[in-house]
Amino acid sequence: MRVSASQNLVYASKSTCQCPNPPGGQVACEPHQIAFCRTGTSGVISGCMSPPQEIVAEVLNSRDASVLKEWALSQIFGAERDQIEELPVLDDFQWHCRHKITSERVTIGLPAMLGRAVTVGTMERRGQNVNG
Repeated sequence: MRVSASQNLVYASKSTCQCPNPPGGQVACEPHQIAFCRTGTSGVISGCMSPPQEIVAEVLNSRDASVLKEWALSQIFGAERDQIEELPVLDDFQWHCRHKITSERVTIGLPAMLGRAVTVGTMERRGQNVNG
């Protein structure tokens, strides 16, 4: 099977997320991974996570990234998942959240390999009345 140069670019691009300011910065991960950055009083915790294949398959089949977001938040916050407040979507490839008690902020980048199949912004707006 031949892959065109443009297809190579899609698969070669990194999954990224911008860390909240301060301190700022960027996390870059492999195309199949979720990039995340958590900032707060304890400093910066950032890294890359590989979602289970079952979750990736579900996202690709449904074109809905909500199950991926829930998995990522549970990995980052564990039992404190219910303390997370979602912030407005600023772009189509990142989620922005805040811990209700500690005020820690988290940015989670959608895996680059899923970017063409589903975007965060589309998922977040689904079901909302666009007229108000």
